Amino acid sequence: MTIQQEATNLIYSLSDENVKLIVDVMRKMLTPVIEGTVKNKSLDTSKRIGLGKGIINDPEGFDVWNTEIFDLFEGTDI
Repeated sequence: MTIQQEATNLIYSLSDENVKLIVDVMRKMLTPVIEGTVKNKSLDTSKRIGLGKGIINDPEGFDVWNTEIFDLFEGTDI
């Protein structure tokens, strides 16, 4: 029996939920993402956040608190 046949026999005995997990892992293994590249092409991260594009607008003066927020994270006094 080959390793592929053994794997197939084992998969047949699993629940659909467990088979889905195995398939997801296998797909990840077949799609290598290494340090920002997919098959030697750079990932375009400019369009990752865009769900609210055209729907959500920054209010006037949105960035006015940037310095204070930065100071809070850095642990300095305002």
